[in-house]
Parts: sequence; structure tokens; C-alpha cells
Amino acid sequence: MTNVEHVFLVADALGLGRRLNYRPEEAAKILRLGRRQTYEHIHAGRLKAVRNGNRLLVPVTAIANFIEDKTPAGAGGER
Repeated sequence: MTNVEHVFLVADALGLGRRLNYRPEEAAKILRLGRRQTYEHIHAGRLKAVRNGNRLLVPVTAIANFIEDKTPAGAGGER
């Protein structure tokens, strides 16, 4: 299972649906982080986000990459 598929599974379980982009508050729920922590990761550049007008959006691939970067080597369960 890829990290994007994992993000979609978590998003579905939380009732957020499968989308290409999530609001930072939704990304926080998926990552099980606080809202403030999520914004800190975005502003520090550890979690990529894009602007769409006034809205800040976090691409699903950025969430998956963030998970991959935070997962210790060999702990991903990939077979």
C-alpha cells in the first residue's frame, strides 16, 4: 500500500473523503496533529502547502511525503 492510499484510508475513516487537496485543519486530523502544530510544519516547510487565492491547501502527496519522512526506515510495513 502506498502512502497516498494510506492517507485516503484515514481520510475515509474520518469522513473527509478522497481529494487531491485538504485544508490544514483536515490535514491535521489525518496526521493526528494539532492545528497549531500543522501550521508550524507548513510555515517551516516540512509540510508543503499551496495557496489558492486566500485559501491554504495541503496536497495529498504532501501529506503522504510528510508521513514517509517521519516514518523510521523499515517501519512502513511494506512487503
